[in-house]
Amino acid sequence: LVRMARAGGREQVPKILAELQAALKVASDNDLDEAIAQVENALGITDWERRQPAAALPHFENALARFESLDDLPNIARMHNAIGRTLRSLGSNEPARLQLMAGLAAAREAEEPLVEGHALAVLGDIELDCNNLAQAEVHYRDSLAIRKMIGDRRREGWMNPALADVALRRGAGAEPYLAKA
Repeated sequence: LVRMARAGGREQVPKILAELQAALKVASDNDLDEAIAQVENALGITDWERRQPAAALPHFENALARFESLDDLPNIARMHNAIGRTLRSLGSNEPARLQLMAGLAAAREAEEPLVEGHALAVLGDIELDCNNLAQAEVHYRDSLAIRKMIGDRRREGWMNPALADVALRRGAGAEPYLAKA
């Protein structure tokens, strides 16, 4: 359903939301914590994709609570990242940073380098928002190294423009990074 929300366009959203709400009711009625967590996450993603981060946030928080009750460390890391990214989009950088640091720790413990790389990238974005250029660069470089290590070419391409932005803000040339983007 989440893939449908991403690919199907706005006309599919009411149907997708209705199906997700129905799935949440069935999962809740049957005390299926894993299913509740997954559906809450899907609802959060759907709201995020609709550019409604304030609506997405409680779904991500509910999913996190369920995944924590299940000791599902990889999904705990993902939910901390989703909450951190969402809080950043709402202008709450300090709470976002805390969530992302928790996500980073959980991703490292769960040995989830893709999730670790994502947490580092968004931490870099927060540092850039705060004009902490040196720390932004550290996070982006660490994220880039992880992306290269795991062969994530698509997201590796995201880090080079971020590093170029840091270089430009420092008054340095961005060409080395832009040539790789």
